[in-house]
Amino acid sequence: MTSKRIAIAILLTGVVSVAGCATAVLGTDRLSFSDAQMTSGTAIDDHDRALIERWYNRHGGQPGAGALPPGLVKMDTLSPDLKGSPLPRALEARLSRLADGYVRRVIGHAIVLIRRHDRRVMDLYRDAVP
Repeated sequence: MTSKRIAIAILLTGVVSVAGCATAVLGTDRLSFSDAQMTSGTAIDDHDRALIERWYNRHGGQPGAGALPPGLVKMDTLSPDLKGSPLPRALEARLSRLADGYVRRVIGHAIVLIRRHDRRVMDLYRDAVP
């Protein structure tokens, strides 16, 4: 009987310790993990938006307005010919770490979060880049 109680205690301890590690929003494509060291996700959160805005204010002027391809406006899948360019390394290093299989790209004046395997636009920060 004592070994059963110990096994149950160990199991419950593991469940409780893992429960706070991941959060999934059902019905959406957003998933985020967090702990004391990092936050990663599949959205451009408010913290990252503030870092992006400050970085471009210091290094590239004010964010500007620019036309986006229709697929981006609808949060659709990007065509294979629309690749975008990577964010500056110094900026990317300051942003939250992304979940595996996701990448941020600059397309036009927007920063776009893309799921690599199907090129689906997961999030979009419009007019972020001058």
